[in-house]
Amino acid sequence: MTLLYDVLLLLHMFLIIIWLGGDLVVFFLSMSLLKRELPIAIRLDRAHIAEQIDRWVLVAFVLTIPVGLSLSYLVGYPIFDTPWLTLKLFFFGLIILMAIMILTGAAETTQMLKQIAAATGDVTQLEARLRRRILIMAPPALCIHLCILIIAFIALTRDRW
Repeated sequence: MTLLYDVLLLLHMFLIIIWLGGDLVVFFLSMSLLKRELPIAIRLDRAHIAEQIDRWVLVAFVLTIPVGLSLSYLVGYPIFDTPWLTLKLFFFGLIILMAIMILTGAAETTQMLKQIAAATGDVTQLEARLRRRILIMAPPALCIHLCILIIAFIALTRDRW
């Protein structure tokens, strides 16, 4: 059981690193889409790269929860009777809500960039919509990063709970 626990703990930490690191990269790539001085081809490439990284972030997020719950089961922590574990699950719930907000807002970002590249419609209006959409998604993204850091802090200080 010790080997299984160690492997799961290492996998859990690795998934969290991929999740937080990848999400930060996606955040900064998304913010760079606002720079009008960059050629539209570069902005489109950054949007595609962000989408690809975001897929791995989603996989890491989805796998983090069952791996973490498996760890708590192996150690014998009851999920809702352990205060620090319940608090971590609360922050996971917040992350899910913020992620839904971001996913609904990010749906047309690449299409808007393609329309800007093709000069389809009013480019100034499209740039303004793109800017507004990205800036609306920034606070939920920052909230996700903060929640991940809080979850890591709770995990590192769980013995003091």
